[in-house]
Amino acid sequence: MTQTWSDMEETQVPSWTSKAPPNWGTTKRGKLSSGEWHLISLIHLPVTLIRLWGHLGENDRRRQLLDNYMELVKAITLANLHTISPAHILQYDDAISSYLQGYKQLYKDAKINPIHHLAMHHGDEMRSFGPSPATKNGGYYERHIHQLQEINSNKKFGELE
Repeated sequence: MTQTWSDMEETQVPSWTSKAPPNWGTTKRGKLSSGEWHLISLIHLPVTLIRLWGHLGENDRRRQLLDNYMELVKAITLANLHTISPAHILQYDDAISSYLQGYKQLYKDAKINPIHHLAMHHGDEMRSFGPSPATKNGGYYERHIHQLQEINSNKKFGELE
């Protein structure tokens, strides 16, 4: 975090964004808002991780973690566009699929959560409804998470699709 805090001091963010708190992640700071997490995740962490790990070889685990994280950043960025095209939706589908494949390879013991499954269907949502503000916030998806949690997957990822 100290590396990210240091980079934050040097990073010029777009004028239309607010600034993330410089002491995020500390007990003194407390909880972050979703907007602050958004800024940190999509601007500040990529800047720091690219600086630290971007020069490493493809077989280095840190580089693989960076590449996988950047697929997630790409997917989130595309999912939050105010104007979309069919090409954007295809790019989203590719990015989220690539991210989840990398996630399974990099974190072999990690569970695939309902939100991961739901993210695979967001391209369909964008095709059907466009960049609707109603689907931009967590409330839209939160309504469906309980339903997904009730499905007995018996830890058999990939067999429910």
